[in-house]
Amino acid sequence: MAEFDEIRTLTQLKDQLEMLPNKSDVVVFFDWDDTLVKSSTKDVLEPAVTKALFKYLDDNIEWYVLTGRGNYTDKILALDDCNKTPERVEQCNRYYFDMMERSTTGYMYPALADMGVEIPADLPAPVDPNTYQYIKLGDDIVGIVYMGILYSTDKGRAIEGFMQQNAIDKNFVFFVDDNPTFLKQVQQQNPLYIVLKRIP
Repeated sequence: MAEFDEIRTLTQLKDQLEMLPNKSDVVVFFDWDDTLVKSSTKDVLEPAVTKALFKYLDDNIEWYVLTGRGNYTDKILALDDCNKTPERVEQCNRYYFDMMERSTTGYMYPALADMGVEIPADLPAPVDPNTYQYIKLGDDIVGIVYMGILYSTDKGRAIEGFMQQNAIDKNFVFFVDDNPTFLKQVQQQNPLYIVLKRIP
């Protein structure tokens, strides 16, 4: 028996969402690599199916991209390789944010556009590359919202913190990822979340 419910095509997710009676009571969090986009080629997985899904979501359901790619979030938070003077911290932060900006504008935004997503209208604020929002759960910083993308390697707590900070109160919280580690994080954070393993 599989540890997680599996989906081999995003049509299966769309079918599940269409069956729910109250679309305003639903939110979906998507991983990026090998969930929406093939990491080895940067091509959108199932282009026609994915575009149809996002057209349906934009008309009906709140959604977010939550990625752990690059681990820049952890580096920004830990600053392990920085002399922690205010000036040096700012230099290190800018270095990692610059890498995230290049990844977002050079890779993620074009792929999202191929999915039919309007940039920046369909993404959460902030989208300005000079602005970011820490995702907090209690006193802990568990992620960052940067240029409309949620970044975290602690995805269970990032979802919980982001929803609390933004007053998102939904009875149906979907999380789609190909990585069992992140699926377990989310499942353990809240067993009521609907966790789906993407088989690319």
